[in-house]
Amino acid sequence: MMFFKSNEFKMVLCLVVIAVAVAGVMAVVNDLTSGKIEQNLANQLTESLQEVLPADSYDVLKETDTETVYEAKKDGNGIGYLVVNIEKGYGGDVKVLTGVKQDGTVSKVKILEHGETPGLGANAEKDNFISQFNGKTKGVEVVKSKADGNKISAISGATITSSAVTRAVNTAINLAEEAGK
Repeated sequence: MMFFKSNEFKMVLCLVVIAVAVAGVMAVVNDLTSGKIEQNLANQLTESLQEVLPADSYDVLKETDTETVYEAKKDGNGIGYLVVNIEKGYGGDVKVLTGVKQDGTVSKVKILEHGETPGLGANAEKDNFISQFNGKTKGVEVVKSKADGNKISAISGATITSSAVTRAVNTAINLAEEAGK
């Protein structure tokens, strides 16, 4: 019975009350903000889809944990496909959005998320690397030298990241081709 009258008990009880109160406040804040956060993420995705392959509408054709395929339509007609997919890079997952036109060429590529090293793999977001994919077709290859044809030049010091983005683009081209059948 001595424990219930001690200062230690009072401190533990005080900490428990504070922890419960903070957890309750956090739950309320989460409920109030979760809808807005989801809406912001949806708006960002729509802006990215418009940037990569502008269209009037985007219909989801396929959705899994690692990839989503959209059909882009203008005036009710399909103009191409957009694929969001994930590949393993050096620093973790690299989430890539690829636009593929009806003729099978890449319209544009955008990195949506990554955990790559700043100054190295993070350079995959830069236009001088990512724009190399524009106009490419099935079977894009990474080279460490000057690229030509259906090849792209790897980022110096970040070949793993370059290869991850290239795998994502090649997968997107294949998924777009399947969707078009």
